[in-house]
Amino acid sequence: MSVVRLSIFFSFILVLVYFTRNTFGLKRGGKPSVSEISKRSGSTTALYYVDVTTADDEWGTGTDADVLIQIFGVKGNTSAVELTKSGNLFESGNTDRFILLEKAVGSLTKIGIRRNEKGLFDSWKLALVTVQPAGSLVYKFAFNEWILPNEWVYSYGGHMHRKAL
Repeated sequence: MSVVRLSIFFSFILVLVYFTRNTFGLKRGGKPSVSEISKRSGSTTALYYVDVTTADDEWGTGTDADVLIQIFGVKGNTSAVELTKSGNLFESGNTDRFILLEKAVGSLTKIGIRRNEKGLFDSWKLALVTVQPAGSLVYKFAFNEWILPNEWVYSYGGHMHRKAL
């Protein structure tokens, strides 16, 4: 009797795995593409993998401030999103990874970064941000600058521009 139950259980697991892979379009590696997410959700959303690298060439480059990002593309822009998760973020020399589900903006053109003055150590020197829409190219946005509080700073891939509020 127990052999029959085990057989039914494993058959159920195989069907579940097959259904999950085919329904959600997962390929080996498990990351759905932008088009698969858009088809699945019926909306114009995309999954973005965002890596934020804090500089480590000077003392005190990390920050305790809240950090926001906005992604711009040929089809518009996302909302301003706070980059948050558990742990001590934006420490000197570290790269922090975030996964965002936001509006699909097409090919990326620039990103905006902003921080506030939260925390005792709010100064921040940002080195690099990479953004990869799921199933797409990796876009690199160089900063290598101290980010002033309450100002949007934009990178177009190799160039940085400031805009006060």
